[in-house]
Amino acid sequence: MHSADDLWNLYEEWKRLTHAEGAAIHASDWAEVRRCQNAKKQLQPKIIRLSESAKAECLTNADNEKLECQIRSYVNQLIILETQNNSILQNRLQHLADERSEVDRTTARLRKVHKSYTPNRGAVWDRYS
Repeated sequence: MHSADDLWNLYEEWKRLTHAEGAAIHASDWAEVRRCQNAKKQLQPKIIRLSESAKAECLTNADNEKLECQIRSYVNQLIILETQNNSILQNRLQHLADERSEVDRTTARLRKVHKSYTPNRGAVWDRYS
């Protein structure tokens, strides 16, 4: 089953890209995250095509069931990795939102301090009367 071997290679490539994507999320390297996601998007039609070819190459129902079981195993592993990346991403986004809120609070405090220590200026024309 030549197609099945190629299919496993594509699943391994997806796995490699998912690990790279997770590392990029940790590093806040959003360009790399985008690159990994685009690469995985390009793998999807190839995986579908090779899955169909591999199924067509199965000579018996037992071969077909074995292939289906292997596909499910790979897909389940990938789902776990994708779920972990999603969790990492959600945590990263929450951390950034918390940082943003802290910066906003600090900015508001600085405005109050500035307002407290800056003399209140009257209208310009009042000074020339």
